[in-house]
Amino acid sequence: MYNDYFSAYMIDLKGKEIGAEFDMNSVDPNSRELLKPRAQFAYYVSRIDSIKGRRTASALVFSKPFRLSYESKEALLKRAEELFGPEPIFDEE
Repeated sequence: MYNDYFSAYMIDLKGKEIGAEFDMNSVDPNSRELLKPRAQFAYYVSRIDSIKGRRTASALVFSKPFRLSYESKEALLKRAEELFGPEPIFDEE
């Protein structure tokens, strides 16, 4: 991340990884706090047809980091144990 741009590695819908640089002005000021190393985002590119002709529009949409609360984690672990039983014990050979 630099003063006026940032670099990113992206994976397209076919799984191909490409590198790109984005101008900081393309990031919504309300989303800039989400721009950190290893941040996840979607890059949308659309063609817009109108009477005046066709134009291209793009948008960067950042995802907030996902964190479980302590209560959610405990509830998730309890439900997993109900569904799958206690942690598996592997035979040592």
